[in-house]
Amino acid sequence: MRVTTRTRYAIRALYDLAFHRRGQTALAKEIAARQQIPLRFLEQILQDLRRAGLVEARRGPRGGYALARPPGEVSLADVLRAARGPLEEVLGLEGRAPATAAATPAPVDDIPALVWAEVGARLIDVLEQTTLADFVARAEAAGVRRAVLPATMYFI
Repeated sequence: MRVTTRTRYAIRALYDLAFHRRGQTALAKEIAARQQIPLRFLEQILQDLRRAGLVEARRGPRGGYALARPPGEVSLADVLRAARGPLEEVLGLEGRAPATAAATPAPVDDIPALVWAEVGARLIDVLEQTTLADFVARAEAAGVRRAVLPATMYFI
């Protein structure tokens, strides 16, 4: 499986929102700076993630981007689908979805196709089970420091 730059950046942007902002909004330029992603490219990616329902775009003084769902409900499979399309195509499973691979068995002599279908199904399972919450837990366990939130300005 080849992970594109777009996909890696999408994952990094969502991880940034989950880890550094914890439910609050972040400006695209803040994410771009922390994750070293070109701002214009990140803005395009964030629009794809918004259309896929993974992030929300908020306007106004406290505007920016925020996760649309809790980190534990956003899987790597969701991110791959948003960035690249159906997983079967991304993984190159020759048009045969792993769920239907068992229902329509390959010819007995096509053992390599059966093995690859199983590998694809297992990979999809791992992608479905791995969430942004897993990324956050690993970062916390590794002692990664969270970004300092900007000070809130109050005006009277």
